[in-house]
Amino acid sequence: MSAIATTRRTRYDTITTTLLILIITTATTTTATTTTLALTLPPTRMATRQSIAASEANNFKEQTANYLSI
Repeated sequence: MSAIATTRRTRYDTITTTLLILIITTATTTTATTTTLALTLPPTRMATRQSIAASEANNFKEQTANYLSI
């Protein structure tokens, strides 16, 4: 493998690892936030917050998938 190919592969691996860490962190944060809100908000407001959190998580997943497909 040439030096250029090795550099590209290393850069790709670094980006992939970083994105994976971001996905795991976002999922963990979303779960923790949802759990905290479930304990503090009335049921109707909680359902709205959960819907927003799920929508944000889905958007992040789609953006990540689009980025990786480039």
